[in-house]
Amino acid sequence: MPSFKWSYQQKLNFPKEIILGIRPEDIYEGQVKKFNNTQKSKFSIDAVEPAGSDTYVVSKFSGSEITARFKAETKVKPGDKVSFSFDISKASYFDPISGNRLN
Repeated sequence: MPSFKWSYQQKLNFPKEIILGIRPEDIYEGQVKKFNNTQKSKFSIDAVEPAGSDTYVVSKFSGSEITARFKAETKVKPGDKVSFSFDISKASYFDPISGNRLN
C-alpha cells in the first residue's frame, strides 16, 4: 500500500483524523521538482481515460479513488505502477465529521 510522510511548514491545529482533498491538476506523473512541498508515492493504475489535451489516470489509495490529470502524451496503462507527485501546497483539509474545510 502506498504511504505518505507529510511535512507541512505551518503549525496546524487539525483533529486527529482529516480528509485530504487535492484536485487532479495538482497531481503529476513522476518526480516534480518545481514545488517546495511535493509528496511522492507509487500507485497501481486502475483506468486511463484520454481526454484530448489531457489524460485522466485513476488509482486507489486507502479505499478511496484518486484521479490525476496527466499530459496527453503519457504512456501509462492499466496495471502499471506509476509514481504520482502531489503538490501539497494546493491541498484542502476537511473535518470528516462536519465536512467543514479546515484551511
